[in-house]
Amino acid sequence: MGPGTCPHCGAPFSFGAPRCEYCGAALPTPSPNAPMVTGPPGSPDTFRLAPTTTSRGRGPAFGLGIGLIVFAVLLFVGAAVAQAGTQSFNQACAQNPLCTPAPDPAGGIAAGGAVVLVIGLVLLAYALSRGRDDG
Repeated sequence: MGPGTCPHCGAPFSFGAPRCEYCGAALPTPSPNAPMVTGPPGSPDTFRLAPTTTSRGRGPAFGLGIGLIVFAVLLFVGAAVAQAGTQSFNQACAQNPLCTPAPDPAGGIAAGGAVVLVIGLVLLAYALSRGRDDG
């Protein structure tokens, strides 16, 4: 079927779509005998972009970026806890000649946190730049 104009925001749409792609409002369903409405009487057909955050949200890249940043912070906290535990064990182990000092995993955990943080920041920047371009 042909294109029409959303009665709520004025954006163009194809008949048969249940909701407006731009504002998310329910679209009218045409009857077989109804004339095609392209806009208010006397107004020229114009195309205008509506903000996409109202109907689409920020997208999966935004949520994934935030989640990865939170996970990176948790990795940094875990690295600090692991380092404190290893230092405490090794101090106690130094008093016993039969004890073998434990290796410190904090560096590897912190490095993983740094990689996850960078990936999260890149995804977040991508999502925010896409939202700015679309709106």
